[in-house]
Amino acid sequence: MKLPLRLLPLVLVLLLAAGCSTSAKPAAIGTAYPTAVQSDQPDEGAGAAVSPTASAGVVPTTEGSASAAPSPAEAGATSSPGASATPGQAASASPVAGAASPSGAPLRSCGEVALEKDGASASLPLYCVRGSYGLDQPNPDSAPPSPLRVSGYALPATVGKLAGYWLSYGGPEPARGLLILAPDGWVARDAAVGANGSSAIRMEDPSDPDQYVRYYDTGGCVGCAISEAGAYFPGLSDWAEKQGFPPGQSPAFLKRAQLGDRLVSYSLKAPGPGREINGVAWAKLDADDAGFRLLEAGLPGSRHDEASAILHFFVSQNPASPES
Repeated sequence: MKLPLRLLPLVLVLLLAAGCSTSAKPAAIGTAYPTAVQSDQPDEGAGAAVSPTASAGVVPTTEGSASAAPSPAEAGATSSPGASATPGQAASASPVAGAASPSGAPLRSCGEVALEKDGASASLPLYCVRGSYGLDQPNPDSAPPSPLRVSGYALPATVGKLAGYWLSYGGPEPARGLLILAPDGWVARDAAVGANGSSAIRMEDPSDPDQYVRYYDTGGCVGCAISEAGAYFPGLSDWAEKQGFPPGQSPAFLKRAQLGDRLVSYSLKAPGPGREINGVAWAKLDADDAGFRLLEAGLPGSRHDEASAILHFFVSQNPASPES
């Protein structure tokens, strides 16, 4: 059976900022989007190859039949010290609420995820994460069918041991939820689904919390999506302001490149030498609809291939252009 390709995920969520309105409609949004690939720096394309994925995050929809997105201009490896990429770095409109307890969100083994593309396939262990919910849900611990099949992405054979992490949306359909990739054996530090459909999840290395993969989706909050897009996409800050949803403070970008109408890759200052923080953000800002998702990976430069694979999975599920 095919699973829905919509996913929701990452850290701090429950109820979105009070100013978010799911009924707000952006004015003439479609025409405001920059169409040409833009870059904060002239050497953007020379960066290391790290492109996000639908999981990369992952964007998790398990119905991923989306064609593979063009390889994103890599966000470039960085090892300069700087602010850590905690959820607090995201624009203020991002879902923030109910952080998980210090011990993290419970997770359990719940089968396998099968990644398939052009005849190639790879099976990874699948873990179900117990999230918190803004509304009571009938199936908070539901698991998807196993193996959970996701098409449109081929995992590089050179990548180390990864796993799939599933956050159920909690509704009556067990196959609806968020799927991201992260190294096997990690813990879920935060996992939540908001009342308006927003979602967030953060996976961490249990021995080094500075190594993480985080994802979030603004869900049905149109104003939140516009505000986030203004913070992450080149050239959209003033536009978001004019829509009545000013962007929050943008992260400290080292590099940023727009890969298409709906996708931007970036790198941030890392917390210490040898570290990298790379991410990919996706936004849909149509006149009658809006959405924003993000996947970010903070890993040592020695694990760059893993970060790249994780981000490319997100990209495969979140095309750079509407026609992709």
